[in-house]
Amino acid sequence: MQNRIEEMLRHFIAFRRAEGLAPLTLRDYRAHLTAFSARIPEGTEDYRAAALSYLSDDINPNTYNMRFKYLKKFFDWCLEEGLLSCAHPLAGLKKRRPVGRIVHIETDTLADLLRLPDRRTFTGLRDYALILFSLDCGVRPGESLQLRSGDFDLAGLLVTIPAPAAKTRQARTVPITAQTVLAVQALLAARHPEWGDAPVFCSEDGAPFRENSWGHRLRQYAAKLGKVITPYHLRHAAALGMLRRGMNVFALRDMMGHADLSTTQKYLALTLDDLRKAHAGSSLVNEVAPRRHRVRRV
Repeated sequence: MQNRIEEMLRHFIAFRRAEGLAPLTLRDYRAHLTAFSARIPEGTEDYRAAALSYLSDDINPNTYNMRFKYLKKFFDWCLEEGLLSCAHPLAGLKKRRPVGRIVHIETDTLADLLRLPDRRTFTGLRDYALILFSLDCGVRPGESLQLRSGDFDLAGLLVTIPAPAAKTRQARTVPITAQTVLAVQALLAARHPEWGDAPVFCSEDGAPFRENSWGHRLRQYAAKLGKVITPYHLRHAAALGMLRRGMNVFALRDMMGHADLSTTQKYLALTLDDLRKAHAGSSLVNEVAPRRHRVRRV
């Protein structure tokens, strides 16, 4: 029985790879589906029981929805391919209402964070440039770490995320500031000549710098400030910062590389809270028709 599910998973991953999914997405599919398959009762093909077990863990709604999404894609494909003849194992189940995941970081904290990397070293130059780059244009960590020097137009203050590196598999070009250009130039000048076409944000030996390694280093920096900051927190900070400083939601969608505007609108909801607070204290109505806190007699 186990051989059958392993064969189905192998064919499904091959199909998704042929569709052009990014390596990180394929990795996530493989991880979730392997964990699911381990829940199948021994000697059975009870995929319903395995799915219910996998989705019944004590997890938050966002994790539940991620698991649900990967399982649904897999079962939909199996049924379309005729590999399953049973009812849909997820029948009757649906996604949960997600909880907010966007994190706000004070600008003072971000400024303090930028002071921590030791720019006398290559790793310090890289960490400083990568933090600045992330805050500047909000590129995903997994995309940033794949960029090569040829992807940067430093004179034109632009960077192109090529299709193979982009999560959506769609290339996009975004602007960067002169400050980020100077940081990237300093980083490139510190590279060893023999590194060739190594990624811009590479390890100290010219090898690719892994996303989990970057997350670990960033957490170490943040711990010195008594904070918890992840690479994706920097992306959130960039998005909120651009919206709060006047960027419209459609431009932000293109900057962030969102396939769906609804994802971008999650940031917009938070900036609307800023607008409400500002309006509450600045509306002209407060002067021409002030609220009266008088107790009405009954």
